[in-house]
Amino acid sequence: KISSTIIKKDDVDYDDFKDALLNIDRCIQEKDIAYQIEIKMYFYKFFAQLYKNNYLTITGFKHTDNDTEEIVKKAINYIQSNFNKPLSVQEIANAVGLSSSYFMNVFKQHTKMTCIKYINSFRLNLAETMLKETDESVLQICHECGFNNLSLFNREFKKTYSNTPTQHRKNY
Repeated sequence: KISSTIIKKDDVDYDDFKDALLNIDRCIQEKDIAYQIEIKMYFYKFFAQLYKNNYLTITGFKHTDNDTEEIVKKAINYIQSNFNKPLSVQEIANAVGLSSSYFMNVFKQHTKMTCIKYINSFRLNLAETMLKETDESVLQICHECGFNNLSLFNREFKKTYSNTPTQHRKNY
């Protein structure tokens, strides 16, 4: 989270900020030897002034364990509410307000599995229950559980339960 205020002409350090920006502009125009290093130096000076004078503060980049646990709970609730639709990691990350890469790390750290693996596991567990407790067709269960492809559903189900959905139903 970044918060900032506007620097005004009558502020005490206004001239220091202005000089840094004018020096950056001069370096860009003249392009002397090592001008890129000078530009970085002036940028560092500029930002150091911002921080020293409390014009700029940065907070909230590190989530606590409680925060990440809440994020994962929110993600799981989102998955359980939308399991029957196509879901992407990006969509779930957006729903919890994180970048997809950071979300994937947080999710795996707390659940010990990837988000995609969790989604498939949730869908397969539901399908397995439906096979036992309903008379719906395998195709209907496949679609109701969020699988758009019957052969993929059969393959994933067999990998998890060592039987095809039809065989699994017959055993119960």
